[in-house]
Amino acid sequence: MDHLASEAAIQRSKPERIIILPSSFQGRPRAMQQNYQDAIGIVRKCGKPDLFIAFTCNPRWKEIEQQFFPDQTPSDRSDLIARVFKLKLKQLIEDIVRNHIFERAVAHSFVIEFQKRGLSHCHMLIILASESKPRDSNSVDRIVSSEIPDADQNPQLYEMGHDCANIKLELPVKDGATFAKTLERDEIKVHLDARYVSAPEAVWRLFACPLHDKSHSIIRLAIHLPNMQPVYIAERNVLEALDRATEKDATLIA
Repeated sequence: MDHLASEAAIQRSKPERIIILPSSFQGRPRAMQQNYQDAIGIVRKCGKPDLFIAFTCNPRWKEIEQQFFPDQTPSDRSDLIARVFKLKLKQLIEDIVRNHIFERAVAHSFVIEFQKRGLSHCHMLIILASESKPRDSNSVDRIVSSEIPDADQNPQLYEMGHDCANIKLELPVKDGATFAKTLERDEIKVHLDARYVSAPEAVWRLFACPLHDKSHSIIRLAIHLPNMQPVYIAERNVLEALDRATEKDATLIA
């Protein structure tokens, strides 16, 4: 809407149709906010998450390399990377939910993201049953396996785990531009300006693979004050739309 308003102001004309990126458009702020609220609904019902799992694609997996033609590299077969990662992710979820490798899990939620190099990875939250939750150091050690490299045998790895860096974050602004406390983002313009999409991400979307999923179905209710539910009206059918609106209940009061 901001984009159309700015374009209309420049051209001194009224837009025929207002178009926004709805919450069903994956990858934009509205979709992220809706998915977050869905995940919070699961947390309210099942309790807070117990495990955070990061599952990253490895282009050197044997299942990928065995399917290469001569002289091919992982960058040549983004389709294989997407298919193998999806199968391995499916097996991981089955191991957690059905095979109970962390004992009994009652809920889970995950999102698929793509690294700067293009490789896909999954961030997953697991909610365990009350009797399966880690409650002491021994139960944590059974789930998590990590150690600091030996300083004598692996000095470089040891230093990598201990060296720290000072990082200063600054907001990139154009020369002469002023910085306001609240930044307005024209979401349509951001999308039209395009963003970097790697080959594995493009193939993942072309294959219609899920970008997020959760264990529970969530019904979203449109919250509103009494008799103030939103009504969507087309300019040419105002009276007809108003008549239908009086007979139709919103999801909150249906």
